[in-house]
Amino acid sequence: MMSMELHGLDPQPNLYQTRCPSYERMPLPKDGSYDCRDRLDIINLLNSYGHLFDGAYREAWLERIFTDDIEWTLLPADANPAGTVVLRGRDQVRARFAETESRASLFLKEHDLDPAEGTVFHQITDICVVEQTERAARVAARQFVGVAHEGLVPPFQRFASVVIEGELTKQDDNCWRVKRWRLTSGAGRAMSRGARRRGA
Repeated sequence: MMSMELHGLDPQPNLYQTRCPSYERMPLPKDGSYDCRDRLDIINLLNSYGHLFDGAYREAWLERIFTDDIEWTLLPADANPAGTVVLRGRDQVRARFAETESRASLFLKEHDLDPAEGTVFHQITDICVVEQTERAARVAARQFVGVAHEGLVPPFQRFASVVIEGELTKQDDNCWRVKRWRLTSGAGRAMSRGARRRGA
């Protein structure tokens, strides 16, 4: 297989502008062999994220997706260190989600809608396994967050996006789990055009 020598590649920032945040490193898969079963397990694990989280299986989401010592980093779109949040371990992640009002709830309240009547959807897409060895892997992906509510026009809107950079490890039970999870905020409500309350 031909080796791809792209070190020092100019990302051509002036070619076009997007509202997506930058990656820490170029998410380019390395050439080489890998175990196909492990690759499918990694992709399936990430695809199960939204099903578990949005299906109210929060403990299963924590225990099945992440290691005990998960390092979860939330970066603002401008990468300002002052706005960075770092959570260490499942207990801190659990507490963060339990104690912090969700962006979906805030989004609906901004439109004078009851969050209890909305349905939230997390979708991880564009999964790229950048590196994979027998016991470790590095991935890049995007996540879109949307909410459905009869009071929204249109009734389903994506209101947030993030770039994901993750490191996974294969556990003693031969199951893959996420060890490091780095999220950079993205387009935000720019993705929900014409978001307004029905009849407003």
